[in-house]
Amino acid sequence: MCQLPCLSWLNTPQCVSQPFLPFVTCCKFHPALPALQSFNLRHWSLNIQAHRTCPPLKQNATLDFPSFDLRLNSLMYRFRVLLVPAFFGLILLTIALVTRSGKFARENPGNPINSAMREAMNMMILNPIDEAAINLRYPTAKITSSGLRYVITTPSKDTIKPERGQSVVVNYRSTFMDGKELDNSYKRGKPLDFQVGLARVIPGWDEGVHDMTVGEKRTLIIPYWLGYGEKGIQGHIPEKATLIFEVELLEIR
Repeated sequence: MCQLPCLSWLNTPQCVSQPFLPFVTCCKFHPALPALQSFNLRHWSLNIQAHRTCPPLKQNATLDFPSFDLRLNSLMYRFRVLLVPAFFGLILLTIALVTRSGKFARENPGNPINSAMREAMNMMILNPIDEAAINLRYPTAKITSSGLRYVITTPSKDTIKPERGQSVVVNYRSTFMDGKELDNSYKRGKPLDFQVGLARVIPGWDEGVHDMTVGEKRTLIIPYWLGYGEKGIQGHIPEKATLIFEVELLEIR
């Protein structure tokens, strides 16, 4: 026979005779027990009235509920708290070791990964023959951030420069790198009239003329990415052609 009451106030149907267990032996599977244990009630004083099938027990008996589940839950929580930073720390350590070892480093780290970026970078480089010829013929040429080179052949005392959208009148003579003439407004006797900065001419002209003053003459050395591009103009301008323009700003309207 069990030594503890069946707690008739919990509406327990019967006693379970299992003496010497470290928790309540009667009402072992009663649904109220987990709720009581969740409050960590190690010493709960109850006013107990014995069930008719159980021997009487003294009033105000003290029941000792186990705290094993609570300790287990606490340990599991601490384990999870420590596991998360340890996991991410291991990932970072692995990345650092792999990066330092250079195991997955590219053969050419200086080159862009993206093919479009590689193509754009290649567009900004003159071929060695043109580069050598320019350095030889125009050693004092200045170069802008876009790659345009220029030499001021005839300075001007004027300080006014054309603004974007203004019309300008210029005379020019254009040649290839080998000296072959491409066009000449002096021979035609008809200067060129265009609006600056509105892409009415090639980019090298927009940039070069925009910085000139009336009466000034410049030699513009225009690479192909500021001229007629990689393909050029079939039958007139070859691919990736570097062009030389001798430009004179006559008027700003």
